[in-house]
Amino acid sequence: MNRIFIAVSTLIAALTVLCGCSEERIVYSGTDSVMFADSLHILPIQDDTEVFEIKIATMKSSDIDRTYAVEILDSRSNAIEGVHYELLSNSATIKAGEVATSILVKGKASNIKINQGIGFYLRIANRNLNTDIYGDAALTTKVVLQRACPFDLEVFSGYCVLTSTFFADYMQNTNLRLLQSEIDPNKENTIIIKNFYYDGYDISLRLDNDNILYPDLYVDGEQVLGYTGEAFGTIYGNGDLMMNLLPSATSYFSSCEGFMAIYNLVYVNGVGTVGAYTNVVRWITDEEAEVLKKQGY
Repeated sequence: MNRIFIAVSTLIAALTVLCGCSEERIVYSGTDSVMFADSLHILPIQDDTEVFEIKIATMKSSDIDRTYAVEILDSRSNAIEGVHYELLSNSATIKAGEVATSILVKGKASNIKINQGIGFYLRIANRNLNTDIYGDAALTTKVVLQRACPFDLEVFSGYCVLTSTFFADYMQNTNLRLLQSEIDPNKENTIIIKNFYYDGYDISLRLDNDNILYPDLYVDGEQVLGYTGEAFGTIYGNGDLMMNLLPSATSYFSSCEGFMAIYNLVYVNGVGTVGAYTNVVRWITDEEAEVLKKQGY
């Protein structure tokens, strides 16, 4: 359905700000082809003030205003209106000569937990709507409310704990490493994690938060993880144990939870691949770090 609606979205010439819920409207009752511009909307809720647009579009313009009633399908929704979100209007008007408008939604971040999967369904409720082209499904959209946090590089500076599948293969006496990280003063949005696998070998990671819902991690070029003599008990190639991010899996981070999932490829240049590994880095408080130090980490 998403691909079908892309063509409709290109027809959008303007958006209009909706009138308040208390304002009386005459609901359009003529035959028309109208639909939500997408069947799924995932909203990154960072605070209690940001307003999101849920677009509604028609196939052609009209010489009169068209107002459509929009209802919440409570039986299919687990988000509660007034608690998790606010629908700013229960109707939407497409102005004469235009082909699109929006329903406005405001999320309530303070009432949405991290990793809480909640959402609601909206339906265009007018009678006499033409559903021959796209069917009744086009009249309904799912809105997912996903808690998001403002990006703050300082979250990823200080003490952190590393767990890795690499340990089971080559560091059997290690179940976690207590590490420290710092912000790289010379590179934008980049941190350095000290002594990642082996002491004396740091890694550098660049954080990209352009997509709030799906932030990515990058490394700029190859990075040395350690010395093959220490890792394997013998020297391979030039002795450098190398790392790059695994291209088949997306490494990412969470500002809300203060952790990173790093999927890396470990190899020795001129020799071959050691393996692909999953690494989880979780930032902790100074107090938690002191407890781990007393435990020998």
